[in-house]
Amino acid sequence: MNKIDDELAAVKTALDDTNQKLAVVGTGITGLQTQITALNAKIASFPVDGSLTDAQQAALDAIKTEAGSVSANVDSMAAQFTPAPAPTGGTA
Repeated sequence: MNKIDDELAAVKTALDDTNQKLAVVGTGITGLQTQITALNAKIASFPVDGSLTDAQQAALDAIKTEAGSVSANVDSMAAQFTPAPAPTGGTA
């Protein structure tokens, strides 16, 4: 193989890898959207006067924990993608 064939093969491999990761991320995004929608509904159910019962405070604490989990999941998905290496010098 010559250099161009090697480079094209590397690009194809990278694209195939990215497509596989996109499928995983797509599923993850759907799950995150569901979690975020549920969290927003829970938050909307809280009183706006600032007074919380002990049960409501416990629910709010659980929401904060779940929101942290959502954030961690986003970070995990983002880690699936690494920046492309900078092109090496040379002329065509």
